[in-house]
Amino acid sequence: MKKLFGGINLTWSKVIAMGIIMGIYTAIMAMLPIVKDTSFNDLTVTFEVWIFFGIFIIMNSKSAKDSAFKCFIFFLISQPLIYLIQDVINGSNLFAQFYKYWFMWTIACLPMGFIGYYMKKDKWWGILILFPMLIFVGMEYSRYLSNTIFSFPRHILTTIFCISTLVIYPLAIFENKIAKIGGIIISGIIIIFVTTLCILVPPIYSTDLLVNGGKYKFDDTYNAYLLDDKYGNLYIRYENGIEDWLVHAEFKKAGITKFVLESPDGEKTIFDINIKRNTYTITEHIKADKSTENNNINWNEITENGVDEQMLFKNINTDDLEKIAALLQNLTEEIGEKERADYQFAFEAKWYEYTLESKQFNQVLSMGNKAVKPLYFIIYKSSSQGLYEYICCMAIQRITNYQIEDWNNSKDFLEKFNKFVYDNMKEQINVNPQN
Repeated sequence: MKKLFGGINLTWSKVIAMGIIMGIYTAIMAMLPIVKDTSFNDLTVTFEVWIFFGIFIIMNSKSAKDSAFKCFIFFLISQPLIYLIQDVINGSNLFAQFYKYWFMWTIACLPMGFIGYYMKKDKWWGILILFPMLIFVGMEYSRYLSNTIFSFPRHILTTIFCISTLVIYPLAIFENKIAKIGGIIISGIIIIFVTTLCILVPPIYSTDLLVNGGKYKFDDTYNAYLLDDKYGNLYIRYENGIEDWLVHAEFKKAGITKFVLESPDGEKTIFDINIKRNTYTITEHIKADKSTENNNINWNEITENGVDEQMLFKNINTDDLEKIAALLQNLTEEIGEKERADYQFAFEAKWYEYTLESKQFNQVLSMGNKAVKPLYFIIYKSSSQGLYEYICCMAIQRITNYQIEDWNNSKDFLEKFNKFVYDNMKEQINVNPQN
């Protein structure tokens, strides 16, 4: 460890190569569906690995100025690459949307790298320089321990990485006994406090599953519950913002189970639900007959040769289209303002939960089936694949309950949605051939 933090000849060519490699690697991890919501994807959204590289560069630099510029160049190369590679491959607009926040941190690397170098002086006050880095790692440890508890064993490697580096940094960086012991005490307090808090106050995923209207109509006379209560509990609540009823969930762990929506006369609708840390997918377990399945939405516009645009536009209510566009554009602008005002909101992707809880999004959901084709039309006609289009995809998925999985952007969603719908129509033709 001593060699890793101070015994390497870190030339400029190595720093540049390291920046390029980490940029490419991180972009790949961000795009691979198989590593989504795992430890391998975590460095795409949080700081723990990047703090490690920052300290590695600082401890292997030759001067405070050398440290400042090497940290700056490493992040100036790696962070834009992460977004630009995804934009080129996926046709997205991540660089314009998110890089400005990372650029602020990249600029901050100049003073941080300069000041950080003085940890190498091995004085007692070196722990004061390391202290904010330990706090940052402690925050990430709290996040990922919570995620691991909720969806074990996901994120366990990141959790172990965080707790390990909290111990390693003061031991490997300092020879000075005061600094080393002080660092170990601080890290110990962080580890004990976070671990105790996560155990005593386990994570809860609070969300709404269904909105009254469309295919599923209910009110407070209905009962909603999970078949296995170890996953949490459900109840029906009234939302003043949209003036309607919602099935609300308080989930305690990830997994696949079923929940029931039961009417006052005992009629039950059973759903399969796949619970994840910050999202879920549901499908109706007891399927309707072929004349009523897929929410009674006719998709004749989607054919083997693509989409019939004229038919699609003809079948859209323009008033609904304008209402939905206005609501979700307003929501997108609102999220943009919050991201500009609070960088943590952007870095932690809090827009997702904010969207699910927003008045605008739930107003669209409350429109039920009549919102689906206008939403589809917005995505289909848009030349962008930004947040607005992504939110439209989320709304379609929640209204229709179609199982469209592992999509990365609106273009990807549209392709999988079209295939799902067309395959379903072929299946119905095979089941009910015309005479």
